[in-house]
Amino acid sequence: MPRSFPGTIRPRDVATLTLPTSAVVKQVLVSVGDRVETGQPLVTLDRQEPNGVLAQMRFEAEVARNHANDLERAITVLDASIAALMVETAVQPQVAGVPSDLDAALERAQAAYNAAVAREQRATALQAHGVFAREELEQAQVAVRAASDNLRLLRRESEAAAKLATAQALQSRTQAGLALAEQQRQRQERAGELVQTRLRQGEAETALARTKAQYGDITLRAPGQGLVAELGIRAGDRSVAGVPIVKLAIVDVMIVDVEVPSTVVNTVTRGQPVAVRVPESGQEYSGRIRTIAPLPAKSGGHPIEVEFANPSSTLLAGRAADVLFSADH
Repeated sequence: MPRSFPGTIRPRDVATLTLPTSAVVKQVLVSVGDRVETGQPLVTLDRQEPNGVLAQMRFEAEVARNHANDLERAITVLDASIAALMVETAVQPQVAGVPSDLDAALERAQAAYNAAVAREQRATALQAHGVFAREELEQAQVAVRAASDNLRLLRRESEAAAKLATAQALQSRTQAGLALAEQQRQRQERAGELVQTRLRQGEAETALARTKAQYGDITLRAPGQGLVAELGIRAGDRSVAGVPIVKLAIVDVMIVDVEVPSTVVNTVTRGQPVAVRVPESGQEYSGRIRTIAPLPAKSGGHPIEVEFANPSSTLLAGRAADVLFSADH
């Protein structure tokens, strides 16, 4: 024999309609209890304020779009600059040679030293055979020392010039590397800013489209079929943004809230077919278990939602109903 438990019927869904901004209500076109169809006008609004809201939202979307385009152009410029710097830093720096005048002076000094050494050697050999006087030998030796000092000085100067050229090349490459790192950092910042700006642009454009669709011809329309359950405004009222002004009950599918004892809850499953009987009319509907609460309510029973179709959209909300569970489960 089926087990029966009492419950209360309610709509499965209730759509709450609000406005995104404050507006003055011009006319209310429905009453509580009216059946409405998708897109049916419910409330007309004063045109001036919604038009101002839409203009502001268009402006915000346009600002975000322009900013995103500017960032994309900046990233393109940075990409080109980064590519050029990467080529520059990849090429081995060309170290400048010793200045030509210094190089020529070094060659002359080397030649003078070689000549002085040769004269000294010749003077030494001749002096050993008594041909050269000692004074002449000493002069040749002085010339060698002078030529050697001059050659050593020019070599040091040449080495210093070479080191300076190497340091300057290294400094140039380091500066290019620093410039590359800085531009890569700037690009990363611009790319992150672009992502955020595109998100803001998308949000602004979505909000604009939603608001345009909701206002339509400055008219609030029903998002779907249902019954007008509540009206929170009258003609001439100023509706505050986000405050519910119309509630639509979707009554083609209804819910019975019922509680079952813990001895029964483990014998039923979600999706299980059940029967819903309305004692007041004697009418019976086919339904199924939609949810089963794992924890008991304060009363000790486990809340269960039973869903059933109401194709005739009969006014059943708030009525008592009995849910019959098959003895097979």
